[in-house]
Amino acid sequence: AIVAASAMPSRAALLALATLSLAVSTAAQSSPQLQRFEFDRPAMGVKFVFVLYARSQAEAADAIQRAADRLIELENIFSDYKSNSESMRLVAAQIGQPIQASADLWTLMAVSQKLSQESDGAFDITVGPVTQLWRLARKRNRLPDQEALKSALKAVGSDGFEMVRPSSVILKRGGMRLDFGGIAKGFAADECLAI
Repeated sequence: AIVAASAMPSRAALLALATLSLAVSTAAQSSPQLQRFEFDRPAMGVKFVFVLYARSQAEAADAIQRAADRLIELENIFSDYKSNSESMRLVAAQIGQPIQASADLWTLMAVSQKLSQESDGAFDITVGPVTQLWRLARKRNRLPDQEALKSALKAVGSDGFEMVRPSSVILKRGGMRLDFGGIAKGFAADECLAI
């Protein structure tokens, strides 16, 4: 089965999707046994749409189930809505103590830290305390309190954690909250595409 997932995919995922689409179109024309299937699954606060070509409903369902299982796995790592997600457990850990991170969490934290450095802090997964205030503001239909924003900003900055090889993270400041919304969905789309 050939699978594509969409939820703010990365440039590599879009290129792979275009390549796969061309290959699938050619294959579908020369292999009439392939059928088009489309499914959607909610995850990470968005709807992931899967479009794939397979020889049977069972083959398509198997591919979708494996991709959906991977989405759940990633959501349980990166979600800041789930108090028991791996990223939420990480920021609840003791400051200064190395915490073992899963391969997925380590990878996105390392990539995010690099992107933060390259963008002079414009991209920063530690913006979670500010994100939380804006979510509350949206619910209340009023801007966040300026003092609360100033306080939240004290916990923001990619220098608030240290990556220790091979796979540990050390928190350097309290009050941190990680927000992977700007990177985890594209990562999940890439992972689903690989499946």
